[in-house]
Amino acid sequence: MVDSNRTEKEEEKNSLSCTVAPGAVELEVRPSPPLAMNAEAPSSWKLLAGQGSRGVSSKEGDRGRLDRKGSTALVLEGEGTLEVEVTAYLCNKESGMCTVRRILVDLTVSARSGVKGGKVKLNITEDSVTLGS
Repeated sequence: MVDSNRTEKEEEKNSLSCTVAPGAVELEVRPSPPLAMNAEAPSSWKLLAGQGSRGVSSKEGDRGRLDRKGSTALVLEGEGTLEVEVTAYLCNKESGMCTVRRILVDLTVSARSGVKGGKVKLNITEDSVTLGS
């Protein structure tokens, strides 16, 4: 059993950036073993103002929770750049230690030709956070 009261690191911030097309965007946190989403502490997302964010809005509002698998779907309208802050509560299944990862994603929403968008995958290991495909 994982002890959710034990915290290895209070907060760890990571910054990434990517470009997506307007419309449905799936945000997914993918921890690598031995890390797993903490079922006792719901992970969440929050939209923050970014440079040029006035033209971008989300039908879901400015915050929400990730499901138990670490996913959520957003519908982004307009064009511009905003920040999405993801707070991921993770536990190491081997050691029982839990961590909080705060991840900032500079998200550019663009309708330009060639911009594909639909998924933002955050691959989390014990040492890093990267964008996945």
